[in-house]
Amino acid sequence: MHGYELIKTLKQRHIENWAQVSRPQVYYSIRKLARERLLERADKNSPSQGPEKTTYMVSANALPMIAEKLSEHSWSQQRLPSVFTTWSALALLSSPDTIRLQLADRARFLKDEIKNDLQTLEILKEIDRSDARLAHVLIKMSIAGFETELDMLSELESVLVDGAINFSPNVSKK
Repeated sequence: MHGYELIKTLKQRHIENWAQVSRPQVYYSIRKLARERLLERADKNSPSQGPEKTTYMVSANALPMIAEKLSEHSWSQQRLPSVFTTWSALALLSSPDTIRLQLADRARFLKDEIKNDLQTLEILKEIDRSDARLAHVLIKMSIAGFETELDMLSELESVLVDGAINFSPNVSKK
């Protein structure tokens, strides 16, 4: 498929709910993969029209390389902190009111994400392909993570509010 078609397909599958892929990343990746001969033009007889209109396919030498890269342990042994985790680690430097507001905002966000992901799962039920089944499992994992985080917010609040800096005007700062 060509870049525009790929972006359209990703949007139809609600990729923004389970992976971070932007339009510029798609075109950059197509150009890079073609340059490295991991993608090749599907219609080699027509002139190249750029990544938006040129139809590409995976080249024969790409699959062994992909398999090799996917066997690296770094894929399964990394832990990436979320922005919210970073905020939580710094939140003791905030006021109790700010902590409560941010945590309430996070709870609303998590509930909205769960609702959106459940809607995406309904859409995916109508698609019977391995990539849609994979997306289904990944989104269910995402929902489980959101639900766990939502369950932990009250415990997080009690720890953060108890340890937060008191910004009361009656407290002298030394």
